[in-house]
Amino acid sequence: MVNVLTSLLQRQTAKYDADRPALWQRTGTDCWEPVTWHQFSDRAARVACALEILGVKPEDRVAIFAPNDPKTLYTDMGCFANRAVPVSIYATSSPEQVEYIARDSQARVLFAGTREQYEICRQVASNLPDLCQIVVFDDIELAPGDTTTMLFDSLLKLGESARPAARKWPPAPPPLLPTTSPPCSTLPAPPANLRGQSSPIPISTPAWMCIIGCSPPSPTPTPRSASFR
Repeated sequence: MVNVLTSLLQRQTAKYDADRPALWQRTGTDCWEPVTWHQFSDRAARVACALEILGVKPEDRVAIFAPNDPKTLYTDMGCFANRAVPVSIYATSSPEQVEYIARDSQARVLFAGTREQYEICRQVASNLPDLCQIVVFDDIELAPGDTTTMLFDSLLKLGESARPAARKWPPAPPPLLPTTSPPCSTLPAPPANLRGQSSPIPISTPAWMCIIGCSPPSPTPTPRSASFR
C-alpha cells in the first residue's frame, strides 16, 4: 500500500513544473521567498538520507524543538521517509519540559531552531541517554568544543553525500510485522502523577499540509558517537 505522506512530494514534483511554489517562507519583514516542489522534495530527501546515516531507524523518535519554519517540514518528511516518528516540542518550552519530552520519547536526534533553543538542548543533553545528535536550524556559532551538534546546512550536505541508491525517493515500504499491542481503546490511562503533563505517547500531526500550495501574503560529516555525558 502506498504511503500517502512519503509519496506526496514525489507526486507533486512530477505534477508541477520546476518553478511551481509549494510554500513561501519569510526572509524579512515584508519579504517572502518561494520554495518550489522540486526544492521541497530535494531537501526532504537529503534530510531523510542524513538521518539514516546518523543511525535513525524505523520507529525511532526525532524531537523538533523549534518555531514554525520550512526546515521543520523538511525534517518531518525526512522522518516519515525513514518510518521514524517526529516529536514536536513547543518552541516556548522550558528546559524541564524539553528534557521530559525528549527523554520520555527516547529521542535519538534533537532539532533546535534558534540559539536560545540550542542552549537549552545543550543544557539537558547530558540527561538524555538515547540522544546521539543535536541539529540547529539557524546559522549560529556553536559552543567551543561542541562535537555533538551540527547545523542544518551541514545535515543537508551529509544527506547529499549519500550513495545514489540510498536517495531513491520515496523508499520501498518494509514488510508488515505482526503486533501484539492492544487496540487504542484498551490502552490503560497514564499514572496519576503524569496526568496533565505532555502525553507520553509521541504524536505528530501533519498540520503543515494546510499550507501546501498556499499563496504568500500581499508583499510589496560523518556520524558521531561522542557521548553527551
